[in-house]
Amino acid sequence: MKPSLLLTSVSLFVTFTANIFAATPLVNLVDENAPLVVSINDVPKMVKNWEGSPWSKTWNDEQMKKFLAPFRSQMKVDQWSDECKAATGYTLAELIEFATGEAMIALTNADFPIDGEQDRDKRPVLLALEVGDNAGKIEKLIAENDEKKHAISRIEEFSGVKLHVYAVSEKDATADYSWAMVDGVWLFSLSKTELTKTVDALKNGRMAAPLGGSERFLRVKKETGDANVTVLVNIQSLQPLLKTALEAKAKQSGSNTLGLPPETLLSVLGIDALRDLYLGVAMGEGATDFVGGLTYSECKGFLKILAYQDGPAPRPEFVSAKWITATTARFSLFEAYTAIRSLAEGLNPILAGMVQPQIKNLNQQLGIDIERDLLGSLGNELIVANAMRPGATADTPTPLSEFEQLYAISLKNPTAFTNAVDALKRMAGPQAEKLFVKREYLGHAIYTYEKEGTPAGQKGFCYAITPQYVFVAVGTSAVIETALQGLSGKQPTLWQLPEVKEALADVPEKAMTIEYQNTRAMIGGMIETFAQMASMFAARQQAAAGDEDEGEGEDEPVGTAKNDLSLDPSAKPDAATIAKYWSTASGYAWRDSQGLYFHSKLNHVK
Repeated sequence: MKPSLLLTSVSLFVTFTANIFAATPLVNLVDENAPLVVSINDVPKMVKNWEGSPWSKTWNDEQMKKFLAPFRSQMKVDQWSDECKAATGYTLAELIEFATGEAMIALTNADFPIDGEQDRDKRPVLLALEVGDNAGKIEKLIAENDEKKHAISRIEEFSGVKLHVYAVSEKDATADYSWAMVDGVWLFSLSKTELTKTVDALKNGRMAAPLGGSERFLRVKKETGDANVTVLVNIQSLQPLLKTALEAKAKQSGSNTLGLPPETLLSVLGIDALRDLYLGVAMGEGATDFVGGLTYSECKGFLKILAYQDGPAPRPEFVSAKWITATTARFSLFEAYTAIRSLAEGLNPILAGMVQPQIKNLNQQLGIDIERDLLGSLGNELIVANAMRPGATADTPTPLSEFEQLYAISLKNPTAFTNAVDALKRMAGPQAEKLFVKREYLGHAIYTYEKEGTPAGQKGFCYAITPQYVFVAVGTSAVIETALQGLSGKQPTLWQLPEVKEALADVPEKAMTIEYQNTRAMIGGMIETFAQMASMFAARQQAAAGDEDEGEGEDEPVGTAKNDLSLDPSAKPDAATIAKYWSTASGYAWRDSQGLYFHSKLNHVK
């Protein structure tokens, strides 16, 4: 069997995708314990909404095409449709028009080899697509391709359905992959056994215990709503496979990982408590929503490191209206540290026991208690923000490397925290005081790290401690100055902006985090970054070509270096172009006793 045959069939599945709505929802063709399911509820609608999305509009923008011209030429993007027409008799757009319904890709079970065993029937990958009246067109396309590629295939009958089985080779009749057309639904699998199971399920209207009727799936659908795409990972069903892998590794090496039996290791890490990981993407006309979650039976192990606390999320006044991103959270670094220490003790009690005396000795040297005075003095408000360098705006974007970051944490005991920081600085020796230059600003001290020999262009570091917060900045001190102005009530706050109020209007009180982003500015920064890198790589290529010319006297074409970004920096889209497609984004997260959840929204330009 030639690899191109498999590639062709898979490509057709990915390209097409459905016709009239079948009586059986495709999610009912897999068992409720399927490890992975990706479902599309309406392919034509998704394609239509995709065409109106910021990503599609940006890709098809004429200026962006010029910016990406080297890449498009290298990948022959503009020839794809013509090549598709020549190969199939249909353009890409015409093939996509075959799709008029649901689609699903699934890993139907976790019973597949992990030790190198070559059992082709234990590859439980299934693709199911509704194609309706287009079934005949697809069958004809595949038949023509099989004839052209000299496919080694056979037809088997199963429950009145023709199974198209493709052999590994002329000498090996083992099924490599198979497909069938059943009542307008196109089924494809790498396992013939899985294909026959799915044919039975489709004939019977469902599996015995279908995913679509399961409590876990219905709970996820309640959260994701009318998502175009839903991804569901059943972590619980993968745990036996993980346990088997750990046992096999232990058998091979002669010892257990970290000296713990697989069951104990999974329990200490908290992996045995994990249930589902899911994501729903709903592309609409006005916005694209992302809804996801991680569910568990018990919060333990590494889950405790995610030490979020109940909302509402903080909205501190110092968050400036000039900043382009801001994320705030109810989060306890002290509880996260405690969880890490507990996890370390569970994984390696001996090593953890050796660390504690070291911490005790360090406390004696410093004259403080690091856990109590440093970490214990921190509050539960965590703020992370990005700001453009002074003078830059969304209309005059700069590379991401020139953005400035601010990290702020609330303080419960500012005096103890300040003493702890000063003690740590003293431990570095008499030179430490010289490394941090102190200056006063609005009644607060800003400490800027200045070291001789620091490379030009390297970002700086500074911090300030106030009675309410500790601020740490990466970049210039301007972002800390802005925050201190906010504490004094001397600047507009982000939360007062009409567009921010509108974006966060639906955030519930239970939200433990909130986020707002000027996506237009971020995309502008990304484009500036890529343009800058492309120019830098081009300069290096030219320099390398010049060196080779001098050394060998031969001309080398510029642009053959490995670090070629395939962009035309002289044609980068301007701020006005970006503003046509990119607006803002917002989101929030919450938790309950059974999981962590989030909802993010990318607003489309109206």
